[in-house]
Amino acid sequence: MIPEWKKMIQYWSGTIAVGTVGQKTNEGVTSVCWALSRNQPLNPFIVFCCTSLLYVVDVRLCQIVGYLRGHGGAITSITAHPTTPDILCTTARDFTARIYDLTLNPTQEPNNPEWMPGTGPSRAGAAHGLHMTEPEGKGIGRCVVVLCGGRSGGHQSVVHDAAFHPLLPLIATCGMDRAVKIWRLPPSVEGENPPIQREDKPLFSSSCVHKARVLSINWVSHDILVTHSAPAPMRREESDEWYEEPGTMVLWKWLSTDRFFPPNQPFQEVLRGCAADYQDSASFKILSSVSLPYPPPSFRLSIYRSVDPVTGLNVDDPLILLPLSNTLRIINVCHLSPREPPPFPLDEPEVVMMTKRMRLEEPDQEEREDLGTWQEDLGWKIVLGAPGEQEVEEIEAANMGLDGRVIAAVGRKGSLWIWVDSTS
Repeated sequence: MIPEWKKMIQYWSGTIAVGTVGQKTNEGVTSVCWALSRNQPLNPFIVFCCTSLLYVVDVRLCQIVGYLRGHGGAITSITAHPTTPDILCTTARDFTARIYDLTLNPTQEPNNPEWMPGTGPSRAGAAHGLHMTEPEGKGIGRCVVVLCGGRSGGHQSVVHDAAFHPLLPLIATCGMDRAVKIWRLPPSVEGENPPIQREDKPLFSSSCVHKARVLSINWVSHDILVTHSAPAPMRREESDEWYEEPGTMVLWKWLSTDRFFPPNQPFQEVLRGCAADYQDSASFKILSSVSLPYPPPSFRLSIYRSVDPVTGLNVDDPLILLPLSNTLRIINVCHLSPREPPPFPLDEPEVVMMTKRMRLEEPDQEEREDLGTWQEDLGWKIVLGAPGEQEVEEIEAANMGLDGRVIAAVGRKGSLWIWVDSTS
């Protein structure tokens, strides 16, 4: 088994999977990721989505070995667990996120609980995080957990991205409702046809980290995350004038990690937060905030982490890959400047504050809101095209792999760029 495993790793190492628009249809592949099942460890999978359908491709056999349905809207992202690659999470426009297990087969018959006042199994369907009345799909893969949307604690709009914690049973999500949420991953339920586990109250939720829709979320360390948002239209307090505040990239810390997962203690099977946790929690601290340039960057930024497989700690500093039009920025997380503390409310006399509110004339440019400026010298910059070239294709997404020695990026018109570290 070990020689075959090494042969498989050597054969597929450095392979890149890219999704695009097909020749026979206008529907494109919006997200793609690699996966590996414990049942077939020598056959790597490529999982991709088209609209609301999920497909699993065996790259060794060059055939589709599974397709799944369940989302009520277009899928926006696919994320594989970093240490258990047969566990996937998909986010979609139906306000939910679904977690799939590739070691199981699709559900063919519903197994839903009884909902009052009915006396039989509920037929509410996928919209309520339950089994559909029709088969889930064919081949391999089954939805085991649904992170429901709604007023109780879930997302109230499109879910854009998700990120698994590498060591703890946690997953973080973000969406158009400006909210970032951290959910508990429930333990698996044994049985031939177990019901779908539904989670509607996360351990953390806040819409105060960003002022606009949050496009991506990534874990940087044990309790630190990085997120970035789109530009936000804002209105000035003293007039009806509207302005556009640039998007931000925020490095922040979740302060309740040790409360739910005490160090050197076994994980609890049942975790329950209070209303202050899943309704605009204040249990976070912003470490750094960077204003992004205009036009806004790509829909997602990516994080490269070199992690010790035993301790789960970062071996080197995490790197952020930020696509900006025709340039690619590589930013060391440790080089981000700490956030300046906000002024204390009593530092300005109350009489002066009331006088500013009573003025009818336009405020001076210096007194307007600090919109923030992009730091041109932040990180390392890779520029596409020759100097002075007029039309250069924009970068859509980028990623780093092979121990940080290779960077791959794709453009909006179908180009693919690969950079290799020549010093290694």
